[in-house]
Amino acid sequence: MTNKILNPEFEAKIYYLKEDEGGRKSPVQSGYRGQFYYNGNNWDASQEFLDKQFCSLGESVKVNIQTFNPDYHVGQLSINQEFEIREDDKIVGKGKILKILREDFNYWEIQSFFRRKAFSLKPYSSADMLGYQIDFDLSRIAFLQKTNGVKDVKVIKTDQKECMIKITCLLFKDNNNDRLKADKIIEWWKNSLAFNNQLYKVNIETELNKRRYILSFATWHSMYLTGQIIIE
Repeated sequence: MTNKILNPEFEAKIYYLKEDEGGRKSPVQSGYRGQFYYNGNNWDASQEFLDKQFCSLGESVKVNIQTFNPDYHVGQLSINQEFEIREDDKIVGKGKILKILREDFNYWEIQSFFRRKAFSLKPYSSADMLGYQIDFDLSRIAFLQKTNGVKDVKVIKTDQKECMIKITCLLFKDNNNDRLKADKIIEWWKNSLAFNNQLYKVNIETELNKRRYILSFATWHSMYLTGQIIIE
């Protein structure tokens, strides 16, 4: 079978709507790149059909899916989660996740982190946080030197167990590549600020055509740190 994808992230079953159900006018085949829609956002993704090469309208097909922006799906998906396949605003397919193939795509939230990972760990103390902030300031200087479009980066310590530190990154108002800048900031956190172990997820909020990216994280070694990076 052709159109094999190299790094599938989850397996799903998709029903493709018939034309009189509002769907396409022609069948789909393996390699199709309809938009993967969930949580209010459309995402580019490629499909590999598993049980046939073509899918007629009104039929279902099992697929492997690989997204084009994986950082935005880490921590977001769960088995039996429903989604849509769209072409622009038109719904052409309805799907359900059968299996998560990339482990870090599995859904998580902060309470599950405390139950499963942090129950035997201590949180960062005030002295530890000071050391982290020094490391943060050094990496921030290097980051700002090579990243255009970021106006300011600040760190705010809180007294909240669920979010011990907030890092805010402001983008220039005339910057049109907000997704590209968000990508770089996510990489900055993963490579320079996270500890040996990490969980993260990125939520996108849109208001008045302005996007806000919120990266929530939990990172740990012998102690843990929780927080958010807010990009707006």
